[in-house]
Amino acid sequence: MIIHSYMLKNMMRSYDRQLGNGQRLERIKKHLSPLLTQEGDQEDDHGQTKRDQLVQQISREIMDNLLGSGSTNPIVQEIKEELDREFPEKLFFSYGASDKELKILRSTEQGVTVLSPEDRAQVMTRIEEITRDKVSRTLICP
Repeated sequence: MIIHSYMLKNMMRSYDRQLGNGQRLERIKKHLSPLLTQEGDQEDDHGQTKRDQLVQQISREIMDNLLGSGSTNPIVQEIKEELDREFPEKLFFSYGASDKELKILRSTEQGVTVLSPEDRAQVMTRIEEITRDKVSRTLICP
């Protein structure tokens, strides 16, 4: 049996995609589990609380899956543009091959560096605020 190099490359690419999707699903599950337990414990007034939960879920999905993937989604592009206006250095988002967390890189004259934990926390907080605001403004709920 002959195994061609292109077949091996395709198989490895497929495995890499599956691994990335599994990691994203794990992150989503981790963030959604508190929301699911809260829904069962409380009686919602179906109004604003339901909408807020939906906005939070969509925002988390955008933050976890689309920011690091290089998506051309218009909402993601607006978020990145707003971040570029607020933070002077160019920020890049990516997931490493074995990382489960979003890496935020900063482009400076010295090269590309990973943000310090304090700066990362500040940027993530701001990303969350911007994302929730964008999702809330674009979400149509009855």
